[in-house]
Amino acid sequence: MAPELIHLNRERMKRRGDKPPSKGGTSRKSNGLASADTENGAATASGYSGAATASGYSGAATASGDKTVALASGYAGRARGVLGTALFLTERAEDWTILAAEAVIVDGKTIQADTWYTLRGGKVVAF
Repeated sequence: MAPELIHLNRERMKRRGDKPPSKGGTSRKSNGLASADTENGAATASGYSGAATASGYSGAATASGDKTVALASGYAGRARGVLGTALFLTERAEDWTILAAEAVIVDGKTIQADTWYTLRGGKVVAF
């Protein structure tokens, strides 16, 4: 969600007296899904074959379980995982237009375990 939309949603929720959404989630069960769609949200998939999705501004997704995946699809998003997991990365322009997308597998050689990755200039980079 675009930063300006996140702000508008938060303001609307305050007026209605609603609780704001959490900053993220964790999935620890088999085939579970954890998602974070707020600003700086974080999601972790630690179960068997689960998925973590971070789609908000500067979100972070972690694949820490066996056969899990992490998807960073928001602006300035990042993902990391343990050996054998898959990372899906999206690079976006300031207007949230998709500029590039890449998928990699954490192999311990080219892509290191427990290291944050993002896309910059269409290239997978660690930071």
